[in-house]
Amino acid sequence: MPIKVKCSKENYWDRVIVLTPIRTFNLLDRLALRQNVTAQNSNYNRASVGPLSGLPRKLHIVLRKNSFKSTEERDVYYAEEAKFTRENWDAVASKINKNCQMKKSNYVDTSLNIDYAACQKAKEQIQKLLRDDLTRLEVERRGSDIQ
Repeated sequence: MPIKVKCSKENYWDRVIVLTPIRTFNLLDRLALRQNVTAQNSNYNRASVGPLSGLPRKLHIVLRKNSFKSTEERDVYYAEEAKFTRENWDAVASKINKNCQMKKSNYVDTSLNIDYAACQKAKEQIQKLLRDDLTRLEVERRGSDIQ
């Protein structure tokens, strides 16, 4: 059963995170099953979640600033956030690529297009999740206050 966590602080964007139980730890499978995958939870393994709940044992929530002294300060801040977001999703994509390469090298039969299709779909999903995160960042950047 999903749980919503909401964090708030003055001069920061509110953050609502929906935690859904994780029962499958293979990232390709989680993407194929359309489970809630984030850059943060993509690394979870059995030790990261409670055995009964499937929810994370610990959670790190980052609130983004929404009040700045100048547009330059705001733009530098959000450029750093975008860079961090890209790096995190690039790491997830790299993990997917490595997993797909291992699967490819373990099979001699090239008729296994199912794995190839799953890998391609996973890569597309990662790109979509990255775009969604960058779009959310841009919305926050534009909506930030300049004092």
